[in-house]
Amino acid sequence: SRDEPTTIAFAAQAVAWLGRDFDTALAAMERAVRMNPNSAHIIMRSAWLRIWVQDPDRAISEFSRAIRLSPVDPEIGFSLGGLAYAYLMKGELETALEYARRSAHEVPRWLPAWTAVVVAAIRNDRLQEAQEAAQRILQLSPTYTVSSRINVFREVEFHEMMADALRKAGLPE
Repeated sequence: SRDEPTTIAFAAQAVAWLGRDFDTALAAMERAVRMNPNSAHIIMRSAWLRIWVQDPDRAISEFSRAIRLSPVDPEIGFSLGGLAYAYLMKGELETALEYARRSAHEVPRWLPAWTAVVVAAIRNDRLQEAQEAAQRILQLSPTYTVSSRINVFREVEFHEMMADALRKAGLPE
């Protein structure tokens, strides 16, 4: 529907994820947020799009707002994971690791949470924690490889940094 904000938000994510048309996705997401500015679900999706275009400050603001709007949301772990990625982008590594751990606790079967733990732990020189998180990834997805990860980021540098950290933690190429 052209006028249903949740549908527009889902479509914006699909356009970014599958089509890598970030400008169209951002415009659509802005429309969805304008149409329903108090939807924690839509704001969380907007924040993830901000991660993909590497706008960590806006992502932090939006993830934090989504959490404030719905503090007991059963999907809060996805916002916590997004905060981990945003703080990784900003180089605030201790904060990133804290949010990554919280995300993995909230959604223990979600691979991106464990990926954030691995990357943040490696960046914080906590090899053992990174290796334990890498083992968790392999328990959840035995065929997981570094090269099979989809790059959803507009710029390749962050994706490459993550891949390097995953390799250092012992995940297979």
